[in-house]
Amino acid sequence: MLDGIGNGGILTRTRFTRFMNLTRAIVFGTALVLGGCATMTQVSLPAPYTVHGVSVTVDGLLTNSDGDVAGITGIATNTSDLTLTVCMLTFNALDASGVKVADLMASTTGLKAGQKWRFQAMFVTPVRVNFTSIEAGPITAM
Repeated sequence: MLDGIGNGGILTRTRFTRFMNLTRAIVFGTALVLGGCATMTQVSLPAPYTVHGVSVTVDGLLTNSDGDVAGITGIATNTSDLTLTVCMLTFNALDASGVKVADLMASTTGLKAGQKWRFQAMFVTPVRVNFTSIEAGPITAM
Protein backbone atom coordinates (compact mmCIF):
# COMPACT_ATOMS: atom_id res chain seq x y z
CA MET A 1 0.00 0.00 0.00
CA LEU A 2 2.19 2.81 -1.31
CA ASP A 3 -0.36 5.55 -1.81
CA GLY A 4 -2.34 5.25 1.41
CA ILE A 5 -5.61 4.32 -0.30
CA GLY A 6 -5.04 0.60 -0.71
CA ASN A 7 -4.63 0.18 -4.46
CA GLY A 8 -1.13 -1.26 -4.30
CA GLY A 9 0.60 1.90 -5.39
CA ILE A 10 -0.58 1.87 -9.02
CA LEU A 11 -1.89 5.42 -8.79
CA THR A 12 1.28 6.53 -7.02
CA ARG A 13 3.53 5.02 -9.68
CA THR A 14 1.52 6.75 -12.42
CA ARG A 15 1.66 10.06 -10.61
CA PHE A 16 5.39 9.58 -9.92
CA THR A 17 6.05 8.84 -13.62
CA ARG A 18 4.10 11.94 -14.66
CA PHE A 19 5.92 14.01 -12.05
CA MET A 20 9.33 12.77 -13.26
CA ASN A 21 8.42 13.45 -16.90
CA LEU A 22 7.29 16.95 -15.97
CA THR A 23 10.47 17.50 -13.93
CA ARG A 24 12.64 16.41 -16.86
CA ALA A 25 10.71 18.69 -19.21
CA ILE A 26 11.16 21.64 -16.85
CA VAL A 27 14.90 20.99 -16.41
CA PHE A 28 15.43 20.52 -20.16
CA GLY A 29 13.32 23.58 -20.97
CA THR A 30 15.22 25.68 -18.45
CA ALA A 31 18.52 24.55 -19.95
CA LEU A 32 17.28 25.50 -23.41
CA VAL A 33 15.97 28.88 -22.32
CA LEU A 34 18.89 29.75 -20.07
CA GLY A 35 21.60 27.92 -21.94
CA GLY A 36 25.09 29.24 -22.52
CA CYS A 37 25.66 32.68 -23.96
CA ALA A 38 28.18 31.56 -26.56
CA THR A 39 27.19 31.33 -30.20
CA MET A 40 28.06 28.37 -32.41
CA THR A 41 30.98 30.00 -34.21
CA GLN A 42 32.71 30.97 -30.96
CA VAL A 43 32.95 27.55 -29.29
CA SER A 44 35.79 25.08 -29.85
CA LEU A 45 35.03 21.40 -29.28
CA PRO A 46 37.31 18.63 -27.98
CA ALA A 47 39.14 16.34 -30.41
CA PRO A 48 37.95 12.71 -30.46
CA TYR A 49 39.27 10.72 -27.49
CA THR A 50 39.03 7.32 -25.78
CA VAL A 51 38.92 6.72 -22.02
CA HIS A 52 37.93 3.57 -20.05
CA GLY A 53 36.96 1.72 -23.23
CA VAL A 54 34.66 4.48 -24.47
CA SER A 55 35.50 6.40 -27.64
CA VAL A 56 33.90 9.86 -27.83
CA THR A 57 33.49 12.25 -30.75
CA VAL A 58 31.74 15.58 -30.12
CA ASP A 59 30.20 16.69 -33.39
CA GLY A 60 27.91 19.63 -32.73
CA LEU A 61 26.22 22.16 -30.51
CA LEU A 62 22.60 22.28 -29.36
CA THR A 63 21.11 25.75 -29.39
CA ASN A 64 17.90 27.28 -28.09
CA SER A 65 15.59 29.55 -30.06
CA ASP A 66 17.77 32.59 -29.21
CA GLY A 67 20.84 30.89 -30.66
CA ASP A 68 22.44 30.34 -27.24
CA VAL A 69 24.29 27.05 -26.71
CA ALA A 70 22.28 24.65 -24.53
CA GLY A 71 24.46 21.54 -24.90
CA ILE A 72 26.58 19.43 -27.22
CA THR A 73 25.98 16.33 -29.34
CA GLY A 74 28.16 13.47 -30.38
CA ILE A 75 28.73 9.75 -30.73
CA ALA A 76 30.17 7.53 -28.02
CA THR A 77 31.21 3.96 -28.78
CA ASN A 78 31.79 1.17 -26.27
CA THR A 79 35.14 -0.17 -27.47
CA SER A 80 35.41 -2.70 -24.63
CA ASP A 81 34.36 -6.35 -24.72
CA LEU A 82 31.79 -5.82 -21.95
CA THR A 83 28.31 -4.35 -21.70
CA LEU A 84 28.52 -1.14 -19.69
CA THR A 85 25.86 -0.99 -17.00
CA VAL A 86 26.38 2.77 -16.77
CA CYS A 87 28.23 5.17 -19.04
CA MET A 88 28.40 8.82 -17.98
CA LEU A 89 30.20 11.49 -20.03
CA THR A 90 31.10 14.85 -18.53
CA PHE A 91 32.45 17.96 -20.19
CA ASN A 92 33.69 21.34 -18.96
CA ALA A 93 32.76 24.69 -20.46
CA LEU A 94 35.68 27.13 -20.28
CA ASP A 95 35.84 30.88 -20.72
CA ALA A 96 38.50 32.63 -22.83
CA SER A 97 40.92 32.56 -19.87
CA GLY A 98 40.54 28.80 -19.44
CA VAL A 99 38.42 29.13 -16.29
CA LYS A 100 35.79 26.42 -15.89
CA VAL A 101 32.36 28.08 -15.87
CA ALA A 102 29.95 25.15 -16.29
CA ASP A 103 29.53 21.38 -16.55
CA LEU A 104 27.75 19.34 -19.21
CA MET A 105 26.67 15.73 -18.72
CA ALA A 106 25.11 12.81 -20.60
CA SER A 107 24.50 9.27 -19.41
CA THR A 108 23.10 5.98 -20.62
CA THR A 109 22.69 2.44 -19.33
CA GLY A 110 23.22 -0.94 -20.96
CA LEU A 111 25.70 0.13 -23.66
CA LYS A 112 26.69 -3.16 -25.31
CA ALA A 113 30.21 -4.03 -26.48
CA GLY A 114 30.81 -2.28 -29.80
CA GLN A 115 27.53 -0.34 -29.59
CA LYS A 116 27.37 3.33 -30.60
CA TRP A 117 25.35 5.90 -28.67
CA ARG A 118 24.18 9.28 -30.00
CA PHE A 119 24.43 11.51 -26.92
CA GLN A 120 23.26 14.98 -26.00
CA ALA A 121 25.21 16.46 -23.10
CA MET A 122 23.25 19.28 -21.54
CA PHE A 123 24.38 21.91 -19.04
CA VAL A 124 24.02 20.53 -15.51
CA THR A 125 22.84 23.96 -14.37
CA PRO A 126 21.83 26.83 -16.65
CA VAL A 127 24.66 29.26 -17.37
CA ARG A 128 24.51 32.94 -18.23
CA VAL A 129 28.20 33.52 -18.84
CA ASN A 130 30.26 33.49 -21.99
CA PHE A 131 32.39 30.45 -22.70
CA THR A 132 34.66 29.76 -25.65
CA SER A 133 35.46 26.06 -25.47
CA ILE A 134 34.26 22.69 -24.33
CA GLU A 135 36.81 20.22 -22.99
CA ALA A 136 36.51 16.53 -22.22
CA GLY A 137 35.91 15.69 -18.58
CA PRO A 138 35.90 12.36 -16.76
CA ILE A 139 34.09 9.31 -18.13
CA THR A 140 32.42 6.90 -15.74
CA ALA A 141 32.07 3.47 -17.34
CA MET A 142 31.18 0.32 -15.41
